[in-house]
Amino acid sequence: MTKIEPFPGEQLVMRLKPHFLSFWHLYVVCGLMVTLALLLKWIYGAVTNLQWLGFLSKIPVLGRYNLPHILIFWTTLISIAIAISMIYVRATPVLVFGLIALLGTVATEYLKMPLETHSWLLVFSGLIGFVVTELYRQGHSYYITNLRLIMRKSFVSNDSRQLVYGQISDISVVQGLFGRIFNFGTVIPVAVSGLGLGQDSVMAELGAGLSMRSRMTNPFGVAGGLSAGGGRAVHLPRGRTYHTLYGVSNPNDVAETLARMMTR
Repeated sequence: MTKIEPFPGEQLVMRLKPHFLSFWHLYVVCGLMVTLALLLKWIYGAVTNLQWLGFLSKIPVLGRYNLPHILIFWTTLISIAIAISMIYVRATPVLVFGLIALLGTVATEYLKMPLETHSWLLVFSGLIGFVVTELYRQGHSYYITNLRLIMRKSFVSNDSRQLVYGQISDISVVQGLFGRIFNFGTVIPVAVSGLGLGQDSVMAELGAGLSMRSRMTNPFGVAGGLSAGGGRAVHLPRGRTYHTLYGVSNPNDVAETLARMMTR
């Protein structure tokens, strides 16, 4: 076997990597950067035509800067980043788009580069994003042997997970719309310890209060309060890309192979 140290009598059954489209959401973000770069010239033209912003250039301190364009640049990037972060519950998009906005501002306002630099910076970031995403995908490797399941990710840092089949209590297959169309999905081995499960929770709370005082300094004021709350949590199969067989081709066949290994 390659890249793993086999146990005595261990044989490789399957070697897998994430499907090319498994990280499609990252490709969409990269494509969004390129699309935004193409639209930026039109957006800047529209901002320039807003005559009511002209007073900014008359302020001595602000007149040296392309303030309307910088405002629209930052607002657009940070708004998109916040929306992406809320969808995927990650802070990384805000950091990445914030860094792009900062670099663009430094380039045009301090290095005196043309405003087209913003567009070129977005194009460059989008193209680099495509390359980095592909390297990240290639950094994942999954090995199914006759003795154990090995999941590895080698990108910046090295992370891995190993399970012998006796430690697996359940196998779940998750496929989205694209996964059903192109036949890829995530196979999640749930360990007896519970690793491989995430939690979705909903909380609700109701409160009420009453306060009566005749004076601000009255030591005999009356006050009262009431509150009630409750919550519900649901455990779902979930895990990081190196804790699962993320986005592999033919996920149902892979799950059946694991199930056969578990029954040996």
